Amino acid sequence: MTRHARLALLLILATPLAATAQVTLKIQTPDNWSATTTTTAKTAQVLTIAGMDIETNTAQKVVTKEQAGTRDPNGIIQVNSVIEAMKTKSSFPGGVEIVFDSTRENTPAGTQFDVMLDLYKVMASSKISKKYNKQNRCVSLTNKMEGFDELDPAIKEAMKDVLEEDYLAEAENQRLKDLPSKPVNKGDTWPVTMSVRLGGGQVLELKQALTYQGEVTTKSGAKAHSITGKVISATLEQDPNANTPAKITGSELKVESSSQKILFDNDRGMIVLSELKFRLVGDLNLDINGMELPGKLDLTIEATALVK
Repeated sequence: MTRHARLALLLILATPLAATAQVTLKIQTPDNWSATTTTTAKTAQVLTIAGMDIETNTAQKVVTKEQAGTRDPNGIIQVNSVIEAMKTKSSFPGGVEIVFDSTRENTPAGTQFDVMLDLYKVMASSKISKKYNKQNRCVSLTNKMEGFDELDPAIKEAMKDVLEEDYLAEAENQRLKDLPSKPVNKGDTWPVTMSVRLGGGQVLELKQALTYQGEVTTKSGAKAHSITGKVISATLEQDPNANTPAKITGSELKVESSSQKILFDNDRGMIVLSELKFRLVGDLNLDINGMELPGKLDLTIEATALVK
C-alpha cells in the first residue's frame, strides 16, 4: 500500500471518530429532582460626580433549596424554591455599614440606610414557583414575599422592575442561552447577550463570548463539561421615565477585565457551577434634578452559583 493510500485510509477511519467528538449539552428538568444552590455575589462601585467619589460595596450569600414536582399531561413541570439563608453586608457613603442575616434578629443602626434591612428581610422571605414546558423553558413565575407593600415607597419604586415576575422568568431562561444551541466540538465559540436590571430603571446589557473547553473532572471526582468566556462589551441605560432624582442619559463603558466559567453536568441536565467576574470603567452623562452633569463609573461585579 502506498503512503498516499495509507493516508487516505487513515482519514476515512478518523472521520467517524471526529464526528463522535461533538457534544450536545441539554438542560433537563426531571421529575421530583431537588437541589441546593449557594450563590455569592460582590459588587464594588465608585461613582464620581463633580470630582467627588461616591463608593458603595455589597457582599451577599444566599442558600436556595429547589424542589421539582412531576410533569402534567401537557409536559409542564413546576419547581418551587425557598431561601434557606441569606446574609448581606453593604457599605454606603459616610462610613455606614449595614449587616443582615436572615438566621437571626437584625438591629437597626439608626441611619438613613436602615431601610435596607427591611428590604433584605423581604427578599429573604421570597418563595418562587416556576413552571417549565417540554423544552425546559420557564413559561411562568410567581414570587411571593412577605411585607413588600410595607416597604419605604422609594425602595419599592427602585425595586419594582428588578422583581417583576416576567423579567425574573426571562432571567431564568438565561441558562438556555449560556449553552450552545447545537452540538459543539472543543474550541467552538458562540455569542451570548445578557440584560441585567439594576433597579430604578437601569439596565446593564452584557455581550459575551463563550467557548466549549471539553469534559473535565471536578474536585469531587464527577465529570462535567467546561465552558469559559468573557464579557466583550457593556452598555448601561436607564428608563427616562424612571421616578428617580438622578438619571443616566448616556454611557460609554469599556471592559477593563473579565472572566467566566461554567460547568455543566449532562447527566443531571443542569449547570452545576457558574462564575462571572468583570470590571467596567467609563464615562456617564447624568441628569440630576434637571441639571446635566458628567460622571465616571468604576464597577466590579463577581457572582458565583454552586449547585449540589
